[in-house]
Amino acid sequence: MKKNVALFLRPIFFAAAALVWMSCPNPSIDTPNNNLPNEEEDSGQEIAGTVVKYSARNITFSMITVPGGIVFPAGIDDSGRETVENAFMIGETEVPYALWNTVRTWAQNRGYRISAGSVGSQQTGGGPGPFAAVSTQEPVTSITWYDAVVWCNALTEWLNAQTGTSLKPVYYYQQGGSLCKNSVNLETFVKEDEAHQFGSAFADSAANGFRLPASKEWELAARWQGSETINAANGLSDPYFCKGNSAGGAAAPYTDETATQAVSVYNTAKTAKVGSKNANGLGLFDISGNVYEWCYDWNAGGEGWLRITRGGSAYDLAYYMQIGLVGFAAADAQYTETGFRVVRAGNE
Repeated sequence: MKKNVALFLRPIFFAAAALVWMSCPNPSIDTPNNNLPNEEEDSGQEIAGTVVKYSARNITFSMITVPGGIVFPAGIDDSGRETVENAFMIGETEVPYALWNTVRTWAQNRGYRISAGSVGSQQTGGGPGPFAAVSTQEPVTSITWYDAVVWCNALTEWLNAQTGTSLKPVYYYQQGGSLCKNSVNLETFVKEDEAHQFGSAFADSAANGFRLPASKEWELAARWQGSETINAANGLSDPYFCKGNSAGGAAAPYTDETATQAVSVYNTAKTAKVGSKNANGLGLFDISGNVYEWCYDWNAGGEGWLRITRGGSAYDLAYYMQIGLVGFAAADAQYTETGFRVVRAGNE
């Protein structure tokens, strides 16, 4: 069994506080985008938890709405205060292999190059897929941050092609440049900030397509409890927020094994099917455990090649399930314990 000192040996590293948000046949959509709350309604708690379901080519995934403009606690000890200004939608689950591979296969015939040396893994502990169908609903792993960024653009274009939507892709090689379609090429572009001499994508803040969450967006969604007061952080209410020393949605701190096991896949040898544990207060599954989740932000220490990860994995001890923890990992590495979930603008 691993001890907590393994924190310094793992390829994914941690800081104890939240970081700054970087702005950056017959398919259907069950809830049309034009029926979502408008911008004037975004700051209201009443839209929290609205589910938007997308369905095409026998693939279904859901997004859940999170309101903007709400102050929430940050860090393990809940001493920080953060705000995400704009409403957004976040994936109900981590991206499962079935969705990943369907979009990747479609995209590679349309000018995309995603995960040049691998097609992604569909289970922790496994090599490159595909594997038996039983595991296609486990989260995709072994993909780089660059792969995830380019795949988000592919998901946007894939959904447009299947359903007739007109979502705009988010990521470009540089401001005013071409659409990010090659995850390897991303490493050759330098950030606008000269202090970060490593490849990055330019994120169009006005685009409404799929993207990676900002770390602050991830933490707001992970902590959301609505009217539930059990294990809520002190000092904030309406809505209430889960304590930072707990797994997302847990009824007690991470040291309570029963509470942590109810919501998290951890301390085991492989991942599980997405949604196998209880959801948090917003309706999100596996927000702690199963796999780490890439965020868009880079490490605040000034290393552009280290991107933020959140949530802990199936390999980890309960300590790493704490939603107040912030990790970071090499953007160009493929980890068998790291996947992602997507977000998109929620003010339409």
